[in-house]
Amino acid sequence: MAESSNLLINDSSSIRNFNHVVYEDVLKLAKNEIIRVLKLEDDEEQDEIINDLLKNGRQSLSKYKKDLIPEIYDAAIDGNDCELMKYLKNYFEQQWKVEYGSSNEWFTSFLNEYSNDVNYDSYQCVLNRTAEYGNKYLNDCPILSIVLQLLFKDINNERFNKTNVFNDIWFTITNNGLKSIEKYSEYINEHVMFELIHKKQLVLFQALREYYHPELFKLLEE
Repeated sequence: MAESSNLLINDSSSIRNFNHVVYEDVLKLAKNEIIRVLKLEDDEEQDEIINDLLKNGRQSLSKYKKDLIPEIYDAAIDGNDCELMKYLKNYFEQQWKVEYGSSNEWFTSFLNEYSNDVNYDSYQCVLNRTAEYGNKYLNDCPILSIVLQLLFKDINNERFNKTNVFNDIWFTITNNGLKSIEKYSEYINEHVMFELIHKKQLVLFQALREYYHPELFKLLEE
């Protein structure tokens, strides 16, 4: 039994190490591509600009407008299909799958499902929002935030930026539990909401477990 337990620990450690290597490769590639696209090779602010972009998204680029060639800056803020957004989206998508999904297979499966079927547009919308604003809407549990953004697809960018509806949903569901999503039925497909509440689809239940997990450990330590 002890030997079996040690094997599981070793396997888990190996997986974490592998995922760390993969994430470092993704990070390195993203940095190199951003340097190339923005022509930052000789810029003293290179590291600051890149780290800001990977944390706070494309909107943070406005702080460095004076450091960039005007034509390069204009191209970088031009819509969701420009080169910069392409590499930011790739970075954040890999972060979702490698950093957040490596120990949560259900989350990776959920992302794959949404990126390949009728929900593709919703998936791209959330990915674009993340590339634009970085961690702004991820709160203290990225997995729960991403799941909520994908499920409540009728909350568009304008509502995210001009109302508190997403924060209200977050506060309500984390304090009152899964069934409280009925309060926000106007923003979610009725059939999807029914399946979530009755746990025929477990993704939101699992995301909430992920949110409560560190809080539970804090209580046990007290």
